Amino acid sequence: MIGKYNSFASRCRENNPEIFVSGCPCHLVHIAAGNAHDAFVEVTSINIEKLQIDIYYWFEKSTKRKRALT
Repeated sequence: MIGKYNSFASRCRENNPEIFVSGCPCHLVHIAAGNAHDAFVEVTSINIEKLQIDIYYWFEKSTKRKRALT
């Protein structure tokens, strides 16, 4: 979609050379969040993804733990 030679963006640039194509904002946000997570892990040694999984399994089987949240 945004390649240099045979893409939608290159064909749009043929009609309007001043156009700016930045790519998919969702993918850009995902890349930025991934890089931020990796930097956070390096600084704190806490992996947020593993922490979320551990929290999920902590509450999954226990009705007492689930009830304590409400």
